[in-house]
Amino acid sequence: DTNGIATSGSKDDTYKTWVATLSFSSIPDSATGGEYYCKVTYPDAHEGTFVSSLSATDTTKRKTNLQIFYADTITDQYKKVGEQVTLSAVFHGGNYQTATFRYAGNDITSTPSYNSQNKQTTLTLTFTAALDSIRSYDAYFQASASECPGTQPEVTTVAVVEILSVNMTASIPDTTYGVDTDASLTLTCRFSNPSSMPSPIVSWNKGITAVSLGIDSSATGQNPEGVSKLTLASTSSTDTGVYTCNVDYSSVSVTGVSGTYSVTVRGATDMQDNVVLTGAANTVFSCSFFGILTTSNVITWTKSSDSTPITSGVTPVALSGETIGSTLTITSPSTNDEYTCALVASESGQQKFTLQDTARIIMMQITSFTSSEATAAVGDAITLTCESSAVPQGISLEKTTKIKLGSVEKMSSTTANTYTISSALSTDNGVYTCEVQFGSDAANTDTETLNQYVRHVANTNAFALSDGSSSAVLTCVFYGDALSSGVTWTLASTAVTAGGRFSLNTDSHDTATLTTTATLTISSYITSDNGIYTCAGTYSTGGVTLSGEVTLSGVGLDSFSSTSPTVNKDGTFTLSCVYTHTDTAVVTWTKNGNAFTAMTKQSDGVYIFERTNTAVKEDNGVYECQVNYGTSVGSPKLSLTQYVREVELVPGATVYHAGTATLSLTCKFWGDEST
Repeated sequence: DTNGIATSGSKDDTYKTWVATLSFSSIPDSATGGEYYCKVTYPDAHEGTFVSSLSATDTTKRKTNLQIFYADTITDQYKKVGEQVTLSAVFHGGNYQTATFRYAGNDITSTPSYNSQNKQTTLTLTFTAALDSIRSYDAYFQASASECPGTQPEVTTVAVVEILSVNMTASIPDTTYGVDTDASLTLTCRFSNPSSMPSPIVSWNKGITAVSLGIDSSATGQNPEGVSKLTLASTSSTDTGVYTCNVDYSSVSVTGVSGTYSVTVRGATDMQDNVVLTGAANTVFSCSFFGILTTSNVITWTKSSDSTPITSGVTPVALSGETIGSTLTITSPSTNDEYTCALVASESGQQKFTLQDTARIIMMQITSFTSSEATAAVGDAITLTCESSAVPQGISLEKTTKIKLGSVEKMSSTTANTYTISSALSTDNGVYTCEVQFGSDAANTDTETLNQYVRHVANTNAFALSDGSSSAVLTCVFYGDALSSGVTWTLASTAVTAGGRFSLNTDSHDTATLTTTATLTISSYITSDNGIYTCAGTYSTGGVTLSGEVTLSGVGLDSFSSTSPTVNKDGTFTLSCVYTHTDTAVVTWTKNGNAFTAMTKQSDGVYIFERTNTAVKEDNGVYECQVNYGTSVGSPKLSLTQYVREVELVPGATVYHAGTATLSLTCKFWGDEST
């Protein structure tokens, strides 16, 4: 094998010898080592043949051994803290008498092993990757060996172990007791970023949720250390959690490298101002504090008008997790004031921090609800004004004022407190309610009512049906305040008085609707009762009298009569049916339930049936007169009984045979009952 080999020869004439020399300018690789043979061939100039060297088995002077001392290159390793590292240095060329690993100038004891077959010495070092300082990156381990110390140079090889680690710090030096609310906190993640590998990918998590806002990784490419920062600009309770900086070293097949930092934000939960209505039994303030609380916490209450700690009405709220609190009950609050709840945290006699929050009592009520015209007439202008407590300066509290009539909302405003009626109607009469809601809580609503009187008489024209038994009811409703006495009625300037078919009634004043109802009832109504009736009432305040008119109209069957209800045979009587005539009215008669058509129309509104000296027993019976005005009005009817007296002798037979039959005679008396 002549690769990389230089040969030269020289002749020694004195000794008749040739010297052949094989030389190497350098040792190119391990393959150069091994057994070398020198072969000499003598040519026969006369015979043209060669004489070969002695037998190859005789190597006394024909073979030599070249030993190459070298070490294999150790592959760089990437490990995270806590992983096991195994370094193996292989030395070739012989059985090395000494072999050591050296790191940071110090020898590391390790026992080598020798393989005589391939003449290799192996030196192995096993350890667990760790951080010996805040950040540690490249660890250089030098393995060296020597076969003959002092005479042969050492053979060395270098192992590079990259320890991939993450270190987390915070911009606030001491977070033992948490971070204040509204603070700015920056978490810094420093991680291994050796130049021998691609820069890793960094991501952040809070718990299991990815974080994307507030991250600055602009310094990631700096070797040998990368930096990524996460800033919480204005801390709140929602920022409490464990933050993880994940560094992805998958390019060198290393996973699970991360650092964590636990953040706890401490502070006070905002106390709410208490809007209190005048006359409230009590009000309760509740304060709570969250975060890392020390072993000794003292919560105190004070108010702005008196710095002395409040002890009455204070109830501690037991520690639950990392939250503690207290309530303050104020009985019968009456004045505006500001209350402060403060927590002083101390440990080992040292005050660590103080948390506090404040809230106010705001006394509110409706101070007045008035009308510009408490008692008004129809057409008057009315202004209702609802006054309420003014909101103290420095407090943001919206008031909503509503004015209602019954359940109907007339106005609602956050700025106005009046409701104006430009021209009053009777429908504006009633009980008005003012509601003022202080703040967003509907429970903080005060109410006040007033009676707005709009005097007016309302009436509805009446219609009745005359059928001999029905009644007509006339009604007047007096709006406004109460009347001083009962309502009077007149018909065509003639007073209608109670008695007979007429009854008068005036109800008591209805305080819900602010009305008084008066009625005139006419029993057994007949059409002659029709007319314009006037009702009049006097109000108790001011003696004002108002009146109204009610028109009574109606139709019907006024009478059904006989001029002689009982007559003898051949007597005289007239049946007369008197009704209200209309173009559509239909009159029908019956006798003993059967249609009777012998009546005649005497005039519009009168039908008759008459006998003049011609009454007969067949005229006896029950007569009925009915007038049909249509389904929307009705069909009144009246009945009467007409008697015609006559005696009738009825024999049982015309011819009797003496001695063989009984004589039977019947005497029938027609008409009314015979005595």
